Amino acid sequence: MYAKLPDYVRRTSLELGLKRKRSKDKDFVSTFLSKHLPDKRLRHGEGDLTHKVEMLDNTVSKKKKKGFDLRPQKRKALSVRERKEMKLFEPKPEEQKYEMYLPVHQLWKDYMTEIVDFKRVDPSNANFQDLMLKADYHGAILSVWKSKCPSYVGIRGILIQETKNTMKLITEENKLKIIPKANTVFMLEVEDLTITIYGNHFRVKPSMRTTRKFKERATIDL
Repeated sequence: MYAKLPDYVRRTSLELGLKRKRSKDKDFVSTFLSKHLPDKRLRHGEGDLTHKVEMLDNTVSKKKKKGFDLRPQKRKALSVRERKEMKLFEPKPEEQKYEMYLPVHQLWKDYMTEIVDFKRVDPSNANFQDLMLKADYHGAILSVWKSKCPSYVGIRGILIQETKNTMKLITEENKLKIIPKANTVFMLEVEDLTITIYGNHFRVKPSMRTTRKFKERATIDL
């Protein structure tokens, strides 16, 4: 385990400050530490290797400081209430322009002609009705045909946002109108076909409407 000291160490032992004792290896380490360790550490007994191991290299402790985490923190998502307070999805006044959304309306018309063959469509067909329930209407021009609130009747505009309970339209007068779905009947025209939308049937999130199974039920005429 231990090897003899080289001859030049023995010859220069006095210059190194080494003392010859019975246990040469142990005395060498103790003398070396007493010479190189600071006095403050010696006073705390760090030079005594009887019951502990002394690390001679400058190792960095891997222990974490209390209250400090080096791992990247996950960004907390905003709650629904915080998003509403920040008005992240509210169009700014300069963005409430009818002409700005006309290209979106054209994209919606192209989307509808891709999913429906209007030249051969049968409006009474159950598959067509189910497709209309699950279609995306952002960009469609909707008109309020009937409503329990008379002031909503006749409003017409491009749908820019649909929520669970409302339709947000931009009218030709560049005004933002928020129409509740409950007790409201909408109408839209696409490829010479008039489609009626009952708001009571659409009171779900648009993202959930594509996967939801709708049950046939009677609609109370307004």
